[in-house]
Amino acid sequence: MTDPITATVIASIAFKALTETLSKKLGETVYLQVSKQVKKLRSLIAKRFTGNTKAELALAKAENGSDEGLAEVAKILQPVIDADPEYGKELRTLTQEIQQQINIDNSQGKSICINNGSGTLINNPEAPVFQEVKGNVNISY
Repeated sequence: MTDPITATVIASIAFKALTETLSKKLGETVYLQVSKQVKKLRSLIAKRFTGNTKAELALAKAENGSDEGLAEVAKILQPVIDADPEYGKELRTLTQEIQQQINIDNSQGKSICINNGSGTLINNPEAPVFQEVKGNVNISY
């Protein structure tokens, strides 16, 4: 079972996901895709709190890398998510998409041999990469 996507997770992805280390790790193309999604997530959060001085201050702190600001954003965001399930679902979905994109790219360069749903991980950076393939897969290279 996966961990729940809480306001803390959403805020962390929105304000801490884009790091220099991540840009080197993901590569330019994937980093640009993730960057667009993170900006969209930030925008959804910021738009919701337009005019709320306390929230806008917390958002500004979080954007500047403040852990205190990040905690404040999560604290302010959680009740809003709880009160508006559609908004919460939108944020969780986008956060999950960002996490998946980062995780998929982190697995690149490894070969997974699949036989009827069971997998064996073979660490080989030169192996071809296949995603979302159903059925038996035999790879020779």
